Amino acid sequence: MQNFQKYINDERMWLNEHMCKGEMKRLTRGKFKQLFTKKSERRTKVENRHINQVMKDNQYFIYLELIKEGMHQIYNSENAQVAREKFDEMGEWIDQAGVFYELKKWWKSFDAGWDTFKNYFKHRVSSSLSEGMNNVIKTVKKRAYGYRNMAYFILRILQVCGFLNSKWVPMGFQ
Repeated sequence: MQNFQKYINDERMWLNEHMCKGEMKRLTRGKFKQLFTKKSERRTKVENRHINQVMKDNQYFIYLELIKEGMHQIYNSENAQVAREKFDEMGEWIDQAGVFYELKKWWKSFDAGWDTFKNYFKHRVSSSLSEGMNNVIKTVKKRAYGYRNMAYFILRILQVCGFLNSKWVPMGFQ
């Protein structure tokens, strides 16, 4: 999803530079840019009115919104077959728009790895938790410029990840 949202944002920037003029240019950048990657159900009424205004004035933003919501629907699909149908529909929307070259590359890459992705529907498990933990560990490591004491480094990671409280102390640190 993170990779997909990057491509959606890249296409939004491209549309802003090449397909928008005047007031529309202001409405599709700056503080409004997060609205284009946000799930429609999580937007406020004001944000929905803003997006609807942009889509009314530029048909390419309609395609961008359909593609983004289609991706969210893929993850909520009942099984791999339904998800594949949604994914193919997204590919058609990308082709119909005719200007989303980055999304077209993303779609082809995702299509090539579909057999791996469809395992998500068997087990409903993703690597997001472990990737998040790895990111936290890297951040702690960068902030510290290296720890001399490995036990303290482990305690610091546990504290930042929220696993350390005053009642629980891991074995070997008592």
